[in-house]
Amino acid sequence: MTLIQFIKYFKSPVGKPLMILLFLLVFTSCKKEYQESPYAEMINFSIKDAKGEILKAGLENQEIILYWPPEQAVPEFITPSITLAEGATVLPASGTKVPFRNGEVFRVKAKNGNTTTYKIKLKINAIIPYISNVNFMKFKTKIFLTKGNPVSIIGDYFGTDAKLIKLYLIGKDDKETQVEPVSVNPISISFIPDGSPGLYKRIKLVSQELTAIYEQEFELIPEQVLPSLTTVSFGQPRTLKHGDEIEVKGGMNLAVVDRVIFYNNATGGEYDLIIKEKRADGWILQIPPTLPLGVYNDLYFFFPETDYREGGNAGISFTGSITIVP
Repeated sequence: MTLIQFIKYFKSPVGKPLMILLFLLVFTSCKKEYQESPYAEMINFSIKDAKGEILKAGLENQEIILYWPPEQAVPEFITPSITLAEGATVLPASGTKVPFRNGEVFRVKAKNGNTTTYKIKLKINAIIPYISNVNFMKFKTKIFLTKGNPVSIIGDYFGTDAKLIKLYLIGKDDKETQVEPVSVNPISISFIPDGSPGLYKRIKLVSQELTAIYEQEFELIPEQVLPSLTTVSFGQPRTLKHGDEIEVKGGMNLAVVDRVIFYNNATGGEYDLIIKEKRADGWILQIPPTLPLGVYNDLYFFFPETDYREGGNAGISFTGSITIVP
């Protein structure tokens, strides 16, 4: 059929309906070709871990599921690479720095306006830690920790990076006091207690974003400084009589001492001195009339029991001997 015959055919009564039908088919085909895409879908979501390796997320039920490697610090921010369905857009956009946390939202919008919301779900590839014991200090009915005195937590699956471990003392009022770990290994953690003295009810350990709780009521008390005498204020030999006074200095927390004696090496005798004045660093002592005459080079002192420790004693030898004469 020639072109002239083709044109004449479509001008005929039979060809006109066919021409109209052909026109409608072409128009409909063009219309379908330019329909806007309805797909608001995320095809791929990936980030880099602390070592620069690519981590691909699982996409399921509008969740971006990321399995973070164990023993790697979880960053505060990530810069994801995102692939979308054709024509779709996402906010925040691919390559944008965003907080790395559970529930962080990404909204995908299709060309036709349909939207889908995705949320990050972070999972750490680690075993939940557990605590089997804490070496609390105990005295009679008291269970306590002392500020400044190291404490060990015993258990398992703690991890080995101190930066990934957080410790909290939980007060009776539910207030959390964070304490810093001193040393860590998979089965034990040590820390120095800190915080306000008072009553507490548990210890919380967060290791690699996984939490373990140890329930135990205890007290946190100020640092206990035992009475001590490291030196004496007299270095030269002294000669004293009954009733004379002597000042002893060079110690700590000595005001709690309730008994001071001279010890005679030759006889093995213990002889009480009179405490005339108590101070934190020492005492003023008086030679009693009952003290035997002789030479003394050793001094001992005694302190009483408290709510948190037993009583005890300590002593010191001085190079400058004391001679008691009539």
